[in-house]
Amino acid sequence: MKRLKEALRIWNRTVFGDVQFRLRQAELKLEIENDLLDYDPSDEFQFLKVADAKKVVDDVRTILAVMLKMKSRDEIRDYIVNHYQGKFNGGDVNIDPRMFDIQHERISDAESAFKDVMPSLEEIKEAVFDLGADSAPGPDGFSVLIPKKNKSDAIKDYMPIGLSNFFFKIITKIMATSLGIVLNKLIYEEQVAFMKGRNIYGNIALASELINEINTERKHGNVGLKLDIAHDTP
Repeated sequence: MKRLKEALRIWNRTVFGDVQFRLRQAELKLEIENDLLDYDPSDEFQFLKVADAKKVVDDVRTILAVMLKMKSRDEIRDYIVNHYQGKFNGGDVNIDPRMFDIQHERISDAESAFKDVMPSLEEIKEAVFDLGADSAPGPDGFSVLIPKKNKSDAIKDYMPIGLSNFFFKIITKIMATSLGIVLNKLIYEEQVAFMKGRNIYGNIALASELINEINTERKHGNVGLKLDIAHDTP
């Protein structure tokens, strides 16, 4: 990243600066040729010189527009990279080692010990081959940035896809598979989402039924709350 920024600075100082200088020179020449033509508008040779000078100005302006577009694209890329580096790299984290000594009352000693076993080569291979074809970033470092809402106008309004490290995905895949064996002991039946064999649509149907009953007379009245909790990282 440092080498890229240094290269961009050199490019901006030399190539970009040279084009701006050429544009100023070309515009100055066009102004001079126009002044000469004003002295004798019937001078056909001078008219051709003005046309040639104008073409040079137009050509340099086109080059400058292309370079500005390229520079803007590089700046946007740097901004996105810096944003997610700050978001995902984080800082040093101090983890209390006593957290690893906690035994859950619903998990047996044998199941807990199974969680600490190193995964076999076959488990690692299965996790790798089970990853989707689009799980790795594309050639530009990003596969997709999906907007979270309409009129997304900030980076935090987009959901990054494929920004994780490949090894990190393998580890989390193995951990998720291992945790799935005892997950039904840790999550209550009322928590119906994110588990195989359970369907969130059951809760949707229940919520619909409760809303239909909202006007039914009760001793202390009825109330319904729709909560949408979101956390935006500054």
